[in-house]
Amino acid sequence: MARNTSRRTVVDSPRANARTIRTVSLSAQLKKMVRHPMVIGVTVLVCVFIAGVYALVATPKYEASATVLVNPLSTNPSSSSHSNVSINTEASVASSREVAEAAAKSLSSSHDDLVSELRQSIEVSAHSGTSIFDVKATASSAQDAAEYANAIAQAYLAVRSDALQDSVNTVAAGIEKQIDALGKNGNDAARAALEERLAQVRITDTNAGRIITSAKVPQEPTNLGFIKCIFVGVISGLLLGAIIAWVLDSRARTVNYRDRAEDILGEEVFIIRDTQDIEDTRRAFRSIGVINGNFHKAHIAGAVLYSSVPRASDDFAATLRQAYADKGLTFVDSPASVLSQKKLSPSDTPNILVTDRGTELSEVLSAADVLGACVVVLTPETSVNDLEEFVNVAEHIADAHFLYVFLTS
Repeated sequence: MARNTSRRTVVDSPRANARTIRTVSLSAQLKKMVRHPMVIGVTVLVCVFIAGVYALVATPKYEASATVLVNPLSTNPSSSSHSNVSINTEASVASSREVAEAAAKSLSSSHDDLVSELRQSIEVSAHSGTSIFDVKATASSAQDAAEYANAIAQAYLAVRSDALQDSVNTVAAGIEKQIDALGKNGNDAARAALEERLAQVRITDTNAGRIITSAKVPQEPTNLGFIKCIFVGVISGLLLGAIIAWVLDSRARTVNYRDRAEDILGEEVFIIRDTQDIEDTRRAFRSIGVINGNFHKAHIAGAVLYSSVPRASDDFAATLRQAYADKGLTFVDSPASVLSQKKLSPSDTPNILVTDRGTELSEVLSAADVLGACVVVLTPETSVNDLEEFVNVAEHIADAHFLYVFLTS
C-alpha cells in the first residue's frame, strides 16, 4: 500500500497495487526474529547450559593412528601381478574380525570382549593410488588408543604373512607331488624344471610389509574443550532461537509490534507514545495534509476512527480532542449521522466518527468515503486476521485517505 497524499478518483487503488508487488525480503524475515529477543536469549542460555554440562560430563575420546606400508606378495615370480597391491582389499582385511582377534590375543589373555571393542574402535582408511593405509583407533584412554592402533597394524602384517606362508607351503607341496610322480626314471629335464620351480617358491619373501609410522600416545582428547563447547552452545542457541522466534512471529495472532503492522500493511504506521501522544497525533495527521487541524486545507470533511480492539478508538478520540481542542471538531458515534449525507463539504465543521468493534466494515468504509479519511487505530492486541481482512476490503476504496496509528499503551 502507498499512503494517500490527495483525494483519488480511480478505483484501481495504489494500495492494491502495492500489496500485489510486495515481495518477501531478507530484512523482513530478520525483523521477525529480532522482535523476540527474550525468546532468542532464553534459547541461547539453555543451549549454553546444555553444552557446558556436556563438556563437564562427556567421556574423553583419544585418537591414535598408525600407518602401514603393504608389500606386493606372490608365489609366482613370473606373475604380471607380482607388483600390484589392491590397497582397498588390504584395508578391508585389516578391518576384519580375524585381524581383530589376533590383535586382541596380543593385548590380553582374556580377549573375548576386546575383539568387539577393537572392531568398534578401529577405522582403516586406504591412501588411494598407493600401497599405504592408516589404522586409526579411538578410545577413552590415550594409552589404549595407541596400543589398539599398533596392535591392529602388527596383527594385520602377521595374518598376511601367515596367509602367504600357507600359500607357499601349499604350492611347494604340489610341486613335490609332481616330482614324486615322475619317479626315478622320469624325464630329467622336467624334473630339473620342477626342482628349480620348487626352490624359487621356497625362497619366496613372506614379509607382508612394515609399519612406517607407529601410533603415539595422544596428549589431548578429540572432544571439544569447555570453551569450544560454550561457543558451539552460543551459536546453536542463536540459530535455534532465531528459528523459534521466526515461527512464533509468523504464527502470532496479534500484531504486537508497530513494524509488524507495517509488514502487513505495506505502508507507514505512526506510533502514538504515552509521553508524546499529542505531538505524535498531529504528526500523523500532517501526513494526510491536515496541518494544525485544518481539515479544510486537506480537502476532507473529517475522519472515521476504526479499531478492531475494544475502546481503542475511544482512547485515540480522547487524544485527538486534546490535539485539536481549539478546532471545533464534532465527535459522533453513530454512522447513520454521517451516512445520511451523500458527501460532506470540507468547509463544514470537521466530523470525527468514533466507531466500535461492532460497527460493520461496510459502514466504516462508506463513512470514510463520505468524510474523506479513515484512521485505523492499532494496538499490540490488534488481531492479524482482522487487520488483513480490513486491508483486503479497503484496498479498492478510492476516495479516502487511510491513516494507521499504533497506540503503545
